[in-house]
Amino acid sequence: MNPPKPEHWAQLSPLLDELLDLPEPERQARLGEVRADNPPLGDELAAMLSDSQSAQVKGFLARPLASTANDASEVPETSLAGQRVGPYVLESPLGQGGTGSVWRAPGR
Repeated sequence: MNPPKPEHWAQLSPLLDELLDLPEPERQARLGEVRADNPPLGDELAAMLSDSQSAQVKGFLARPLASTANDASEVPETSLAGQRVGPYVLESPLGQGGTGSVWRAPGR
């Protein structure tokens, strides 16, 4: 699904928030009202809700992707420690930022 244009998102966002806050039976009833008023908008919201439910079933964001600890010496559960990158072996994380991480990796 392509992201909606900003002006269209301004229309979708409040309705999506409203629907996500409702229990399932009420959600379906409200979605039916939206579809009666504007079928394409209702269909688009239904697709977004379906994507949201699918993500929940698959456990999307059920746990952090990396450690959120302040101590960089703590290795995340899905660690790269021990992996070889060229002549280097990743030993322990030193820190991370928005686009990557820095590792202690002595050459072997």
